[in-house]
Amino acid sequence: NSTRNLTDGAVYFINGPGSAPLGTGSLTLETAEPGPTLTMLGGKATFFNYDWFGVRLSTIQSVSFYSYTTISPVAASFQMEIFREGTTKFSTLNVEPYLNVSVSPTNNVWQQYSAGVGLLGKVWLTGIPSGEGSQNLPITWDRMLQLFPNATVIGGIGFNLGRAMTVGVVNADALSISSGGNTVTYNFENEITLADQNACKDNGWKLSTAPIFKNQGDCVSHFVRQSESADH
Repeated sequence: NSTRNLTDGAVYFINGPGSAPLGTGSLTLETAEPGPTLTMLGGKATFFNYDWFGVRLSTIQSVSFYSYTTISPVAASFQMEIFREGTTKFSTLNVEPYLNVSVSPTNNVWQQYSAGVGLLGKVWLTGIPSGEGSQNLPITWDRMLQLFPNATVIGGIGFNLGRAMTVGVVNADALSISSGGNTVTYNFENEITLADQNACKDNGWKLSTAPIFKNQGDCVSHFVRQSESADH
């Protein structure tokens, strides 16, 4: 678990809250007032991975996740760091719960939010000061792909809470991304430790939080090193 430095923000795993959508735990994003020199801004908490680096957005059919908030109407927002033109024009793509037309964030309730091909949930992109795709004029996933057919993930994907006057606690769980007919689902649990190197297979390495592995090979190597140390 991370250290809670609440002069800005903290990210950590907990059991719950309530009945988590997947497993027993979830990811917590927490922010607080940052201090006297930044009284107009809340803190910022971000949790990213880099599994999708280089993937074209045109191959991603949908993104969905659950969020639990204590500071409605704010909830955890999903973000992707992209180039709008494939290799230029950086943006952070935002899927924010308040833009979901069917579900408004409600305090102390797990709610699901989605954006994707054929869905009504909307997104907005940083780097666009006005017009379609800006924060003031969010667009559907389909329209985004029409405007930016070569958009590519070039950094992290994950969850964010903050700036503005955002101060408090939200949780996220069961992030699912569908691409090319396959769906990858991320489960956030409080210190999952794998039993052995066989558990690294079939994306099992992604479940470990103690330690966190870079890939399946890193996971297998960890257990090989453990075995070698025990033999000496």
